[in-house]
Amino acid sequence: EKDLSLLEESLKERSDYLVIIGSSNRRQPLYDEVNGIVSKYLNPEVAESLSANVMENAMLVQSQELWKDVVEYFMPKNMDPARRRATYESVRNFLIQVQNSLMKFLPEVLEKVPSLVTSAGLVLFFTIVGAIYLSYYFLLVKEFIPKFYPKKVRGTALSFLSDTYKNLERYVISIVLISLIVGIVVGIVVQTMGLKYGLLMGLWAAFTNLIPIVGVPLEFVPLVLLAVSTQNLVLVLVLLIILAIVHAAAFILFLVFMKGYNRINPVIIILMIVVAGQLQGLFGAIIAVPFAIVLKMMWIHFFSPMLEEED
Repeated sequence: EKDLSLLEESLKERSDYLVIIGSSNRRQPLYDEVNGIVSKYLNPEVAESLSANVMENAMLVQSQELWKDVVEYFMPKNMDPARRRATYESVRNFLIQVQNSLMKFLPEVLEKVPSLVTSAGLVLFFTIVGAIYLSYYFLLVKEFIPKFYPKKVRGTALSFLSDTYKNLERYVISIVLISLIVGIVVGIVVQTMGLKYGLLMGLWAAFTNLIPIVGVPLEFVPLVLLAVSTQNLVLVLVLLIILAIVHAAAFILFLVFMKGYNRINPVIIILMIVVAGQLQGLFGAIIAVPFAIVLKMMWIHFFSPMLEEED
């Protein structure tokens, strides 16, 4: 960054300059490339003199293309050099397009961060307060709710309410515990690896894991960007491996917690989260799965038996 700032300062007062990006950080290969370009338009002596002059006044800035090590790892060792160069160029162009897209996308995301934090705070506050009141008054309310159903289906209604409450209770306990565990582990991992914002990343991981499936990619984005900013490929790979292990363990733990209870198909969960998120924003994304559980209980206790009845 210092080299780039120095380069920018040195070029501000000049109206004519040339930027050359070489394929190596060594001076001699770069001189050969410059001389090869100039020699196409000038005689050899003039080209050699001009190339030497360019190199004397040039400022070399080393570009660290960390992705090359990853791409090279997956390339066959006996790959044709021309094809290898073409592959590098294709990957480079793709990454440039991704970078440009991120540069356009990130400002919009950052503008929404304050409103997102406010919404998240309100959702968590009312969820906690609502859970406290619901737990306190549930024993009183559950005696009156069945009376709102016709007498002939009151027994079915009691069964529906009981199963729905048990499934919702187990789901909420499971998802909150998983979120807390993942948040604590991620915070410790980030801090242990010497990265900044360990506490913030842990809180972000805990919050995003309240949204099943869809929340995991949202958790990964800032963590990966934070690791990439260190320009340490090994650190990025280690972080990705640790995150994969953490979430695999969290998924298994969630299945253990929900054992014996009705689980929702992952495809249905994603669809419900997308639809509810579009309709009600962040609040909709969080309550999508509980709402899906209620719908499934209604199907099991009311609609499915009706369809099975004989005329």
